[in-house]
Amino acid sequence: MVWEVVFMTVAGLSEGVMDYLQFRYDGESKFWNPELSWVNKWKDRDPRKGERFFLSSTALVFLTDGWHLMKWARNRSIDCVLFSFGGIWFLLIARAFYYVAFNLFYEKDRLFKK
Repeated sequence: MVWEVVFMTVAGLSEGVMDYLQFRYDGESKFWNPELSWVNKWKDRDPRKGERFFLSSTALVFLTDGWHLMKWARNRSIDCVLFSFGGIWFLLIARAFYYVAFNLFYEKDRLFKK
């Protein structure tokens, strides 16, 4: 039970940093400032040139900027809690439902075009 509390605390801290970066950060860091860092995943910071390194715009995007790093930390912390409550199958099933729900909304323009 202690580890679950620790992981949820890390998840909360990570989400707090994400919101701070997105809505309040005004520094010039090309890693932490989302207005500047979103292009870090692209070669020479140019989306037309493709990915900076293999999977830098998808599975490894958390290595390219602070916001995605914090999102990765939040998600992995929640995964640890899910795993501790129900094992690997519970984690996989819960994550599958999460991703389906996310993509139904995120891709709603494609799904519900008039």
